[in-house]
Amino acid sequence: MPRMIDILAHRANVNGPKSALENSFAATQRALESGFGIETDLRRDSQKRFYIAHDLQPWTNENDLTKFAALFRKFSNLTIAMNVKELGYESDLIALQKSGDLGGKSFYFDFELLEPKTPGSSQRQIQKLSGGEKISMAARLSDRGESLAQCLAIPASVVWADEFDSLWLARDEVEAVHAAGRKFFAISPELHGFDEAARLKRWQQFKNWQIDGLCTDYALSAREFFLR
Repeated sequence: MPRMIDILAHRANVNGPKSALENSFAATQRALESGFGIETDLRRDSQKRFYIAHDLQPWTNENDLTKFAALFRKFSNLTIAMNVKELGYESDLIALQKSGDLGGKSFYFDFELLEPKTPGSSQRQIQKLSGGEKISMAARLSDRGESLAQCLAIPASVVWADEFDSLWLARDEVEAVHAAGRKFFAISPELHGFDEAARLKRWQQFKNWQIDGLCTDYALSAREFFLR
């Protein structure tokens, strides 16, 4: 039996990007019901209400995190990767994950994009504020100044690997991450404009390297591919 990786539907897309539906409650429900984890975006408004949206927008009843939380609790065995879009409410992030409203397998990521001059400071602050309780977070690894050494120096249980400008990752990075006791999640090439041929070639390499998770717009195709 092939080893199955953790497939995350990027903004709840399962069969290619659909901008009108992504991050919606309906798309999220369909993806979770299909057995996929979710990569999505977390924001908070001036009244301290969390909501799901990639771009800054008003809180509404439709994007309210409370509505999504019912789904995340129902499918608590599936991974929820939360892209944190703002800083300044780290204590509330701790409380949110501990509440169970993000299910039982969530992690936060992309703090470094919000603090490029002090990468890792938010993860360290959250770790300190949590009082020793484990808060699941990722550290970034990319071809835009986010080295493996920097990544592994940040307290996190997951590595979030991004290939923006070239497909530069190699087996060595995956093995180093696993040797450090962390999970290796990768961004699928199409999310940064690479074509289908590049995507399928990379998927085969990811499969050979035994990565732990993949974030993709093509979750249905990925599941079929990695089960071969």
